[in-house]
Amino acid sequence: MFLRNHWYLAARADEIGDEPLARRVIDEPLVLYRTAAGRPAALEDRCAHRFLPLSCGRREGEDRLRCAYHGLLFDATGRCVEIPNQARIPPSARVRSYPAAEQHGFVWVWMGDQDLADARRIPDLSFHTSPDFTSTGDRLLIKAHYELITDNLLDLSHTEFVHGTSLGNEATRAAKVETTVEGGRIWVRRWVPDAPPVPAWKAVFSDYGGHVDHWLDTWWEAPATMVLEVGATPAGRDKRDGIRILNINVLTPETETTTHYFWSNSRGYAQGDPAVTRFWHQVTHDAFLEDKAILEAQQRAFGDRSLGDQQPVAIAADHGGVQARRRVAALLRAERAAPARETAPA
Repeated sequence: MFLRNHWYLAARADEIGDEPLARRVIDEPLVLYRTAAGRPAALEDRCAHRFLPLSCGRREGEDRLRCAYHGLLFDATGRCVEIPNQARIPPSARVRSYPAAEQHGFVWVWMGDQDLADARRIPDLSFHTSPDFTSTGDRLLIKAHYELITDNLLDLSHTEFVHGTSLGNEATRAAKVETTVEGGRIWVRRWVPDAPPVPAWKAVFSDYGGHVDHWLDTWWEAPATMVLEVGATPAGRDKRDGIRILNINVLTPETETTTHYFWSNSRGYAQGDPAVTRFWHQVTHDAFLEDKAILEAQQRAFGDRSLGDQQPVAIAADHGGVQARRRVAALLRAERAAPARETAPA
């Protein structure tokens, strides 16, 4: 039930170093590592001989991984290039390789037809490493289906109830909401004019006692990349007079019921102040832990059933999440309908 011909965020760039990193993506085990030249590589995480995960081994030479069990050596294409004490290497001694690309502080892997892998299709998150922003973030493992988390991020009407001590208040309930489809993106825009600031923004505007105009604009791209622009400015003033944050939320399914949640918080003010970085990291991290508790409770209540199986009541705030689900379903149908192509193993 996962899209394959898409890029999936597999790791933050700083997660991949000299040691192989094990990570499951759309229920397939991967091992990620860097070549001697610093480029990311991704292989199936099991030796072709007795299936020990290659992430238990070590990198050797320019781009090779040595299995920790019987010492088979694989290059970055997945081909076995050495079997200790054996001259002949069977053609079947290989593992699958996956196209990998590093962009803007993240490493992405392509899980489908390798001939279709085009790094230009990776979502544009260039602000994350721009000198105009200071960024801080992390990765959470959430025990819930990734589309439940998409629903949560595209319906921010929950902030008053789930994040009432940080990112929400009663005023956010009355937000003006607009959902639009623009090319491959779905936009959900929320506007809260002339209202008391939520607790986090009140801390930011510590020297300002009045109302603010508050906005939360989110765009979504398949399978599950979202960027939320959240900001506040003194009521009636131009947005440029206030403060805005760009919040990255990328969901990578680990399995049907677990998801890697990559998030990052990028700001364009007080860039040289580590205390501000710590403040926003803590606020964002704590809010996502609150979401985590809600989402995992949902998943436990679902058991093995999907959301659709249970005929949920529909409310207006669902619109963005419903649009995203419909888009993913359409892409899945298109992938299944496409004629299979025979390709040589990579």
